[in-house]
Amino acid sequence: MRTYRYVSLLIIAAALGFVIGLKVGEQRVSARLAATASDSEPCCTWPAAPRADTEPPTIPPVPGLPCVVQFGCDETEDCRAARLILEGMSGEMEGRASLVMVDTRLHPREADRWRLRMVPTQVFLDANGSEVSRHEGIITADETLAGLRAAGADLHQAPRGTD
Repeated sequence: MRTYRYVSLLIIAAALGFVIGLKVGEQRVSARLAATASDSEPCCTWPAAPRADTEPPTIPPVPGLPCVVQFGCDETEDCRAARLILEGMSGEMEGRASLVMVDTRLHPREADRWRLRMVPTQVFLDANGSEVSRHEGIITADETLAGLRAAGADLHQAPRGTD
């Protein structure tokens, strides 16, 4: 009988210690949240964007040439894929159209200025720098060539994959 008393006292002491530990932990969390709330940054935010050390690229970079501007960031798979497609086409566009890449994490004002709804977005500009069309999402080489033709680029070869 005596053993049961000791065991029950031990269980009560453990439960009491557990409840006290919860209360102490709750107070520490509340204090940490209060300290965070008083700081300049809210407690639950995305990591800060890296600072841009440079000005955003000039759009269009070469006056008199049609241009495709790729807006995106290297943190998403879709943006990386679209970037690779456009960079792979840069040789075909040499001297006939310009390609500009704008990282929207480094230059968020450019995303606002161009009223982007999502990234990646490709904006096609004519030789005067006026927007002709835009494409949201990953773009294919054929769609890029069609957009550049609509913007006035003189591309002598047919789109890839067509005969």
